[in-house]
Amino acid sequence: MNKVFQMIYTHPLFRGLKNPEVEDILNSLTYKIYEHETTVFSMGESQYAIGFILKGNVTISKLDYWGNRSIVNVLGKGEIFCESFAFSGVDELPVNVVAQKSTNLLFITPEQFIDFGVRYPQLMKNMMYILASKNVFMTQKMDILTKRKIREKVLAFLSMQAQQQRNYRFTIPFNRNELADYLSVDRSALSAELSKMREEGIIDYHLSEFTIY
Repeated sequence: MNKVFQMIYTHPLFRGLKNPEVEDILNSLTYKIYEHETTVFSMGESQYAIGFILKGNVTISKLDYWGNRSIVNVLGKGEIFCESFAFSGVDELPVNVVAQKSTNLLFITPEQFIDFGVRYPQLMKNMMYILASKNVFMTQKMDILTKRKIREKVLAFLSMQAQQQRNYRFTIPFNRNELADYLSVDRSALSAELSKMREEGIIDYHLSEFTIY
């Protein structure tokens, strides 16, 4: 069995399904490989599908009228994207999806998913759990963005990362520019605040590796 596909059989989306049932679904999906910084979907597209990351990662972002980027999320191996937009039936995709390294993706249309959900009801149940988990994540992000000061945003974000990775030492999925876009703050101001926090002994960091005290 191809190692890239092997993780699918234990993925939460297919929990409770038998291997032949998973294989039945996989045989109908589209498989594509995207190179570093290749656009998967663009804002405004009407033709898009639910994506499943087999390898690599993608950045989900939005651009405002003036071209300022806001990062919604960075997703990695085993994660799903665009499912909420696909099921809601929005005519134009409101985000950009870009592969950040060589990335292997599977795609399934909402129509295909519903057809398989009729055949395998457990698939629908599993997707409901995944959507609920993502709603929890978005609530956490809103809590971060509503903080008024940069330090408050940084501490809330790092606290979330430490809790998710269950370690006071962890790696965040962003470089400095991406972190600034994610927190919706100025890049220079963010760097200055991080330096102050390190001098005060609150945190330490090297590139994307952080330690909180």
